[in-house]
Amino acid sequence: LKAAAEALSVEDQARRDLEVYAQRSLDDLRRTVAAEAAERQDLAVQVGGRLETLEEMVQDENACREDLERRVSKELLDARAALNEERCIREGNESRLEQQVSGGPLLQQEALHRENKARDEAIAAVQSNMHRALQAETVAREEGRRDSVF
Repeated sequence: LKAAAEALSVEDQARRDLEVYAQRSLDDLRRTVAAEAAERQDLAVQVGGRLETLEEMVQDENACREDLERRVSKELLDARAALNEERCIREGNESRLEQQVSGGPLLQQEALHRENKARDEAIAAVQSNMHRALQAETVAREEGRRDSVF
């Protein structure tokens, strides 16, 4: 009986040791699971923070890209406007140059004609004055002859 009691006692002790070992293993496993859960939570927070940072970076990049696109579009429109203005000025200058080139001989001819007309008018005025002076002299001579004949 004593051997059976000792066997039971050894068995009971082994079972208690096994329960203690199982309880310790279970406690270790719970601590490990809790630590892993805390670590996962920390990692989730870190990943969330990194995702927020990435989202902010993407938003900043999008804002920069949109701003760049607006500036490039504005510069393109300004360049087109400047090009059109330059083209209009050039076409106007070409038109005036063509008019000057094609109208140059005509202008010279008109200027020559005006000059000839002015000269002819001046000559006609001088001739008219000379003719009047000559008539006055002739009238004066005739009167002088009349006076001397009478």
